[in-house]
Amino acid sequence: MSSAEHYTPEKILAELRDELTPWVRTGKGELSIALDPYNFLELLSQTPAGWRVVLHWNGEKNESQNPQAGDFCSQRLQLGITANLGLTAKPSESLVKPTPSRKALLRLVGEVRDRVRGYTWPDETTGRHALYKGCDPIVLPEGLPLAGYTLDFELLIALPPADYRNT
Repeated sequence: MSSAEHYTPEKILAELRDELTPWVRTGKGELSIALDPYNFLELLSQTPAGWRVVLHWNGEKNESQNPQAGDFCSQRLQLGITANLGLTAKPSESLVKPTPSRKALLRLVGEVRDRVRGYTWPDETTGRHALYKGCDPIVLPEGLPLAGYTLDFELLIALPPADYRNT
C-alpha cells in the first residue's frame, strides 16, 4: 500500500484474513469473515469439523482530542474462535487437552491472540500493532454458551484529510 492510501475497514479485514488464512489452514481450521454482528454469532454457532476463526469489523471510535476533527480513529476488530469438542466421555477436556487432530481450544485462543498481536501493519497510517483489549467466552443471545471465545482488538488508523466539497 502506498503512503497516499489510507486503511479502510475492508482493507484491514482483507489484510488480516490474508495473514491468518495460511496459518489456520495448516492447523486444519476454517476462517470466515462476518458480514455483521448477527452473522458473526451465526458463524460461530455453526459446528465446525475442527476449529474456526471468524473475523469481524466491530466499528470504530474517534480518538481525537477534538471529536469534530476525527484525525485518528480506532478500528475495533473482533475474532471469534470455536471448536468442535468432539464426542468423548469428557468433552470439556478438549479445552486444555489436545486431540490427535487438533490443539486444545484454549491453546488455539492463545495462538490466535499472539498471532494478531504480533502482526505489524506495514503502513505509516496505522498504529503498526493492534492493541489487545481482552477475551470473553461466547454466549448466544438465548443464553446458550458455546465452546469458543471472542478476542477484541483495536487498531489506530489515521483518517484521510476531509474533502470539503461545499466551500
